[in-house]
Amino acid sequence: MPDAMVGVVPGHRRVGSGSGQFRLRHQSAAGAPGSRASIAPTGSDTLRRRPLSIRLRMVAGPWHQIPRPCVFPFDHGAEGVHGRNLMKGIQQMKLKYAANVAAPLLLAVGAMTCAMPSANAAENGQPSRRYELVHEIMMKWGPFVAETYQITPQAWAREMGDLFATSSLDTLQAAANANTLDQMTLAFTSVSSGGASIGGISTQAGDISIQSLGDAAADLVYVPVPPCRIFDTRVAGGIIGAGSTRNLDVTAIGNYSGQGGDASNCNGVGAAGSFAAAAINFSVVTPSAQGFITAFPFNTTRPLAATMAYNPGVIDTTLSIVALDQGPSAAEMSLYSSATTHVVGDIVGYFINPQATALQCVETAQTIDSVAPGATKNTVAPACAAGYTQTSTNCESSTWQMPFVFFSNGTCSAQNNSGGNASLRASRTCCRVPGR
Repeated sequence: MPDAMVGVVPGHRRVGSGSGQFRLRHQSAAGAPGSRASIAPTGSDTLRRRPLSIRLRMVAGPWHQIPRPCVFPFDHGAEGVHGRNLMKGIQQMKLKYAANVAAPLLLAVGAMTCAMPSANAAENGQPSRRYELVHEIMMKWGPFVAETYQITPQAWAREMGDLFATSSLDTLQAAANANTLDQMTLAFTSVSSGGASIGGISTQAGDISIQSLGDAAADLVYVPVPPCRIFDTRVAGGIIGAGSTRNLDVTAIGNYSGQGGDASNCNGVGAAGSFAAAAINFSVVTPSAQGFITAFPFNTTRPLAATMAYNPGVIDTTLSIVALDQGPSAAEMSLYSSATTHVVGDIVGYFINPQATALQCVETAQTIDSVAPGATKNTVAPACAAGYTQTSTNCESSTWQMPFVFFSNGTCSAQNNSGGNASLRASRTCCRVPGR
């Protein structure tokens, strides 16, 4: 691959200092093609006017995977603010994603957009709008998909490529406006005839389901952990004022010291990915007046309920199971206090959707019947053992001259067209779903 690649995304113009075209440069420390990459604006006037460079570690895969030389359309002028929005989006992302999510998303969005000339050409000079929407979807949901479904941003971008290229701008806009991953997925169902997978989410029309046991918010598995402090307002953040709310990070975090908690991921809690609820011991420390606290999912309306009530000057503790927000935001839980008080939180377990597990399958013994020449026979296989469900009926004959006319629900029906006795065998394959 050449040391520098320059091209123009269809529909984008070089507009002097009013628009920034970006050039990809691929080089090693010695100057030859290698493992480092930089993205820098072309045009000295643009560089002087708005210095902007993005130096990325090569975490998104080799540059030869980019389908064609292209310029990332990060406009700076009055007609567009792609570059500014991109940097703003990266800055707003959780720091925990910066190394392994932000850079791959940045490269995947740019490369994907360059690979859509036919889709862009059909939009009457509006390729930049498609880029904006794809960029917004990827930056909004890429981190959440990576965290929750353990799929890399690059892989998700590849799976979504056809949908991004063939969907109408209205569909992309609806997906970008979605508040939940299910809503975003539903926006694409009308154009997904092949049932593309979005981070483990099936997009078959009329069938939205997570490809694992249970659900992201129901049929959950409880995982107990040794008590571990995830926040302490006496150490970080300061006292919670009367009638105010504190937003807290519970999932996908390297350590909790920034919230006054333990300087670890609390026995794997922070590394478990997104989960629906947590079991937390809440302690109020010498509140200023009688009142209550309410813990509830971040970015939702505070319920008319109390997690615990307290009296002035008293240290009190209660255990509560709190539902958590599973969106892309850094915080997952909000904590309201009606009076001024310090609050401490120790997690003792969490509720997560079950992992997909392989079926445990066995085959029953065979029922064997002898069938006379010209005769017919219905052979019924032994039933499945308790706890197992039949998944198939297995039929076998001892001669090619015994065609099967029916095989279902453990029954094999055939006629012996040979000149002698023949055997007809029937069995069932029975499976069960093991626990997590």
